[in-house]
Amino acid sequence: MNIDICDRCGEKKPLETYSYRVVAEDGTINLDVKYCTDCCDEIEELMKACLLYTSPSPRDATLSRKPSC
Repeated sequence: MNIDICDRCGEKKPLETYSYRVVAEDGTINLDVKYCTDCCDEIEELMKACLLYTSPSPRDATLSRKPSC
């Protein structure tokens, strides 16, 4: 880990690099950002919440996911 300024909180701390891929209609963007451990922990918790929120529930399995023609 190198010591530099965190892209999220702006403090000078040991950093970890996170790589993101953003897919949009116009194409794909790859981002590398550097976060301190505290920010990494916060982001991981946010990501878990997002994954839980977007995961299909068992009742959704009864719905058709096939596109209509």
